[in-house]
Amino acid sequence: MKYFFYILTLTILISCSTQNKLTKIDETKISLLGSVHFPTENLNADSIYNVLLDFKPDFILTEIDEDKMYEDFTYKNLYNENEIIAITRYKINHPKTQIRPIDLFQRNEKRRKLGLFSEASAIFQNLNKLNNEKQFNSEEQLIWDKFSEYWEQSEKMGNSNLKSINSKQSDQIIDSLINYQYYKLREIVNTNQLFEKNRLIDAKNDTITQKIYFELWADFEMNRNQAIAENTLKYIKQNPNKRIIISLGFKHRFFVKKYLEKNGINLTEYYN
Repeated sequence: MKYFFYILTLTILISCSTQNKLTKIDETKISLLGSVHFPTENLNADSIYNVLLDFKPDFILTEIDEDKMYEDFTYKNLYNENEIIAITRYKINHPKTQIRPIDLFQRNEKRRKLGLFSEASAIFQNLNKLNNEKQFNSEEQLIWDKFSEYWEQSEKMGNSNLKSINSKQSDQIIDSLINYQYYKLREIVNTNQLFEKNRLIDAKNDTITQKIYFELWADFEMNRNQAIAENTLKYIKQNPNKRIIISLGFKHRFFVKKYLEKNGINLTEYYN
């Protein structure tokens, strides 16, 4: 009889221990949710809200500047964007969920101090003009054609559903797009005399060459990606054994994904 109770007790202890381990594994989950900021035919605030309902996050890390939030991490302004609408709605219904900002601190102010607008429209207009007038050499043409191909693919991605956006195939497209948009195109801008000769008035009302502007713009955008990735890692390390979902524009997703995995963070897709 004693032997029977010993086996029974041991079985219960093993069962409880196993259950605790399973519970802990189940509670620890980190996922990147790339999306678009404004509604499309296949994606809107409800799409993101439904993912949050299913994921049940302890923390939502979101692509917003900390300067745009109060000290309690509530939004100062409810911008009409998919992520903000979905996250605010989820927070109302699940008040224990914590929200944290991961964008570059004072992003817009830092951009303006460098004399930058959010885009580099004038440079891209001239690149497109050179293409239309067949002014590229063979190497430049190859760079432009590949950039255009990845850009078109990314535009199609932006009109697809969340599962398609958050896939390996989409990640590969964005990885290639980033390489061409911020690095390969710079090879054309740095060597073509048009961008040294042409000038523009920047956000500080200074006149600078398009070559200098593009370099500043591309560097800023990549530094912003780096800041988003570093802020994300910081909050993950500060909050171990939590369910964390990272909500950000899909063109930032793969850079952040690579950075986190490089730093030993295990990620899972929200639909797995």
